[in-house]
Amino acid sequence: MCLEHEPPVSEPCEDQDCFDLIPEGYRKYVTPRTPNGERLNVTFSLSIFDMDEINTEKMDFRLHGYVHSVWSDMRLIMNGSEVNNGKCAKHIWTPEVVFEAVKSADLFGSSYLHISLDKIVNMAQRFDS
Repeated sequence: MCLEHEPPVSEPCEDQDCFDLIPEGYRKYVTPRTPNGERLNVTFSLSIFDMDEINTEKMDFRLHGYVHSVWSDMRLIMNGSEVNNGKCAKHIWTPEVVFEAVKSADLFGSSYLHISLDKIVNMAQRFDS
């Protein structure tokens, strides 16, 4: 078992690249700020790949797609390589996505998460609504 901030084990943990990003004292429930201390900008986009269960009588339909979000977290520690690990989303701050005015919507966690050397986080989450 691999735990955050534990001494290395003989076999690397699949989340170890995530733990390496996180400085001591990092609080994942605190929204990151810009280097100037200003509010963080998060950019969202929506990719729809399917529309089905169309009911013209109820004026209802179902969508399938991805919610893409991009932000920066200057608190992260980059050790000379980019990170491509969707599991890191459970260890770092991520924006909460809420679909208003829908009957139901399900997000399926982080399908994709990439963190560049300049600490830009790009995440895609699959959804059904």
